[in-house]
Amino acid sequence: MFRQRLAGSSRCELWRAEQTALERDVLVTVFGPGAALGAIQALAQTKSPLIPEIIDIQRTAERTCVITEDPHARGIVGLLAGRRLDAGQISNLGMRLAEGFAELEASGVVYGGLCPT
Repeated sequence: MFRQRLAGSSRCELWRAEQTALERDVLVTVFGPGAALGAIQALAQTKSPLIPEIIDIQRTAERTCVITEDPHARGIVGLLAGRRLDAGQISNLGMRLAEGFAELEASGVVYGGLCPT
């Protein structure tokens, strides 16, 4: 859910949004139809403390949305550390992790030696 428009130009907009499954803030950069997907995917593979981690890339015919960690919000590890989750939240998180690993496997990527099969 989009919460607050932070910046914008003729090429893209930056929004603060809620990742509802984990009840945390993320940043969403919305690009128009001419977005350079190759450059975005290359950036997604770059690991640097200077670049917020890309969580997801979603494309439609009208736009490309790049969802990144909010450097001013707590990361996923900090969010879950010491937090008591109910059975529904644990199940939902487990299902989403399994779906993510299945997508990685289907695309030929194995993450950290983990594989859903």
